[in-house]
Amino acid sequence: MGRAGTASTVAADLRTQIFSQEDRKIGRFLGFACPANTYDTTPALDDRWGFVGMPAFPDHSSEVIAACIAVHRELGPGLLEGIYEECLCRELAERGMRFERQKPVTVTYKGAAVEQAYRIDLIVDGWLLVEIKAIEGLLPIHAAQVVTYLRVTGLEHGLLVNFNAMTIRHGLRRLSRTHPTFRSSDLPVKKSGSSGSRS
Repeated sequence: MGRAGTASTVAADLRTQIFSQEDRKIGRFLGFACPANTYDTTPALDDRWGFVGMPAFPDHSSEVIAACIAVHRELGPGLLEGIYEECLCRELAERGMRFERQKPVTVTYKGAAVEQAYRIDLIVDGWLLVEIKAIEGLLPIHAAQVVTYLRVTGLEHGLLVNFNAMTIRHGLRRLSRTHPTFRSSDLPVKKSGSSGSRS
């Protein structure tokens, strides 16, 4: 096998990693234990999709991710968070998806409502919380915030999306309140009627 073949094999092996180093940091930060082999590579792309399709995180979130990719491909990194939010809302509307934008959420402390309500960036189809960022890089605290938002709202699943990344897959985290397993940004995105797409 020549150098080109070896290089492509190494690149393919790197692409098959399910969890990035940042995912591991976030998991440790939040105190979530994962099986020892959770961070290992899987032998095939289909196996990775089998993992994503677990009941813990519904597969139809891929349409929302595809919308994020479309926005990022059109605009690129470096703009304000509000611009990405507006464009993502337009993209979701074009795809016929229902969503609530900047929905106020009342926080209670010891049975009393706190006056300063938090506003959720997006809630898609009534079940998926989407937290939009346009920052230099995601930190463990950002994932911890989304898990807190899920707990406060009672929602089960969330996406943390940083549009100020070179690609969406490097700025994406999938989070779940009761099954807090962190899916890597290295996962492919399924689109309706296609085998897969990546940004």
